[in-house]
Amino acid sequence: MLLDASRLRRIAGSERQRANDGSPNPSAESGVSVAPNGAAVSAPPHVDIGVELDVRGKRADEAVEALDAYLDAALAHGLSRVRVIHGKGTGALRNAVWRRLAASREVASYALAPRERGGEGATEVALR
Repeated sequence: MLLDASRLRRIAGSERQRANDGSPNPSAESGVSVAPNGAAVSAPPHVDIGVELDVRGKRADEAVEALDAYLDAALAHGLSRVRVIHGKGTGALRNAVWRRLAASREVASYALAPRERGGEGATEVALR
């Protein structure tokens, strides 16, 4: 299951949100429920983010935003390797993705995928 950037932000954000009084903000997506005594009980949400992000058809700024959210979620879920599918096209998406990966301290390395896993249309990323 692949998630888009806005859903990833909602899931991650709901875990961090607090009501004005400092108590957890109950949310179905965040896994927060109410115990019989009225106390909020939080469990981390189960999210299967998959091992790849497909940004084909997005503008460069949209792709970078989706990539940022995806990398945050991948790291939070303990993934060490992911693939970003950007397509071949003009190379604009690949260049935008690579600029962001180069600037990210969470990325150990990245390279074009082998031919059988997307070749020039995908980038494989090793996370720290």
